[in-house]
Amino acid sequence: MSLYNKYRPNLFREIVSQEVTITAIKEQLKNDRFSQAYIMAGTRGTGKTTTSKLFSKYVTCESPSEGEPCDVCGSCIDAKAGRHSDIYEIDGASNNSVDHVRTLIDEIKYPPMRSKYKVYIIDEVHMLSGSAFNALLKTLEEPPAHVIFILATTELHKVPATIRSRCQIFTFAQIEVRDISAHLLKITNFENINLSEEGARLIAENTDGSMRDGISILEQLSHNALIDTQTVEKALGLINEKHTYSFVEFLIDRDIENAIAVYKEIMKQGKTTSQLIESMIRFLTGAIMCGDRVGEMSSTLKKLIEFKRNVQKESNIQLLFNLFIVDACTCTKVIDGALEDTLNKVDKRIYEIESFIKKVAKNKSDSSETPKTPAISDIKAEERPLNVKEVQEEMKQEPANDNKASVQNDNSELKKANSERVQSLLGRLNKFQAKV
Repeated sequence: MSLYNKYRPNLFREIVSQEVTITAIKEQLKNDRFSQAYIMAGTRGTGKTTTSKLFSKYVTCESPSEGEPCDVCGSCIDAKAGRHSDIYEIDGASNNSVDHVRTLIDEIKYPPMRSKYKVYIIDEVHMLSGSAFNALLKTLEEPPAHVIFILATTELHKVPATIRSRCQIFTFAQIEVRDISAHLLKITNFENINLSEEGARLIAENTDGSMRDGISILEQLSHNALIDTQTVEKALGLINEKHTYSFVEFLIDRDIENAIAVYKEIMKQGKTTSQLIESMIRFLTGAIMCGDRVGEMSSTLKKLIEFKRNVQKESNIQLLFNLFIVDACTCTKVIDGALEDTLNKVDKRIYEIESFIKKVAKNKSDSSETPKTPAISDIKAEERPLNVKEVQEEMKQEPANDNKASVQNDNSELKKANSERVQSLLGRLNKFQAKV
């Protein structure tokens, strides 16, 4: 028996990381106020089918208690073994025609053999044809009192709205990395498998929130004396996290020599360019979520995703990726610090003078005598406005950046934004110069 089936939960409380959904289902069962049609929706390996099995196990149990099946009666044992006469599991992918549904409808009119209810679990229900859904519609709306339908799907949007409206829908979220990691370590304690915490975390990070995938990977690696990060990386074809981190940092810092050196090292290890791109996307996404250099990370991620989309049908991705590295290392940084400082400085000076003019205007309105408007030369140095020519000259000055080529290759969006800001500042200068 596979580890996944061996450690499939036998009780609701054993299901990992779906507390909200499971609590709602258990409350319905405890109060005997459950519906006759349900949809269990969510990504793969999150507990949809397991929950459906436990639901059917509970409603056919001889002595359920507090929302849990007893797990010891004959009915529970048969349900666990998959041989209960009143529980039907149907694969929607292979039984998707209207004839299959019509056969099912003909069968449901007969009462259950040994329990109060007959339960029909239709897995991957979104695979049913349009005609099959139409045939099922009336039965879902008014099923016999002894029948319960549980529809499981990974693609809820493909289930017609007419079907969804006749069912209670429970959504299963992707399982957290920490929960998958902890569960894998728990299994290894029973199976005497030597799994490190770092190895468990790396397995969990590469499951897309699927507990089933995590346990399957663990079983695949269980023959190793020690399952650590190196073992997982080798088995899954992953690139070392340190290499990915270094490569991304060198790209962002425009260090082309070191970026190419790390890239060559990754290729020497037998990895592919596609694997590196996927590793970079995972790293950049995680870095952005953690708030690490968000502007630069986001820009790099956007360019990388665009590159991936453009080269999907290309045969020589490695050559094109070499050009991507060169382009990434020679373009301007997302924010040019020197130019940003200059704009902030001018903005501050203009704000100070605008405040001064407002103060003068207020004094004029409050006094019967018209005060003399001070000349520009009378204003303190830090309050004096830059005139239009001064601002224009300051804008023309080359930012204090050793990488002149970087400045010259500024991206068009940044140029446009900076140009608009400069024009705004000059407009404000013209306004208050006329007043003063």
